[in-house]
Amino acid sequence: MSQPQAIRRLQRTQGAAYLSFGASGVRRWREDGAAKVRLPRRPTDAPAEAILINTAGGLTGGDSLTWTLDADGTRLVATTQAAEKIYRSLGDDAEILTRLTGKSGAAIHWLPQEAILFDGARLRRTLEVDLDGGATLFALEATVFGRQAMGETIQDLAFHDRWRVRRAADRCWSASPARISWSSRSMSAGRGAGSSGRWRASFIRAASGRGIAASSPGA
Repeated sequence: MSQPQAIRRLQRTQGAAYLSFGASGVRRWREDGAAKVRLPRRPTDAPAEAILINTAGGLTGGDSLTWTLDADGTRLVATTQAAEKIYRSLGDDAEILTRLTGKSGAAIHWLPQEAILFDGARLRRTLEVDLDGGATLFALEATVFGRQAMGETIQDLAFHDRWRVRRAADRCWSASPARISWSSRSMSAGRGAGSSGRWRASFIRAASGRGIAASSPGA
């Protein structure tokens, strides 16, 4: 059996979760594959909280996760249980797609723990947001390239980050805060990444009357 044929037959991680919140609580909840959601207990007047879990423990080439969260007239804080680890790929990209929808003055805070990309990782990550005129968003996604404290170095890596935000009162706004191709010979990077960068964080805020603000620092 040739190597390409063997690669195609490897089992891949697939996961998708959908969660819809209203003012009175959860409206719909669906989980498939490795994507799970847990809801911590909270005081009555506190925002709804969702903890997203990848039971596979990490992703590699050909794996995919899709998170879909809807908030209608309520406050929602969503995060992940642990840092998402992206391991060496045999050629294909790992994919993470997050869809957030805010309606009727909802407030969404998307605050996942960092993604850790190991040597040889390939990740394509997309954040899609739909907000009505009164809904607000605060989102922060952090990415770490290798674990410096463990003495890890990156020789080969590919990372493409993409955001798209639609607001009822504004035009659609989109950006690619990171498009990084890193090899042992050179590194080319999108906005905000330096040749010796070990991490980057992508931040976006969308609020009624304030438009959309975004930043993508790195170090």
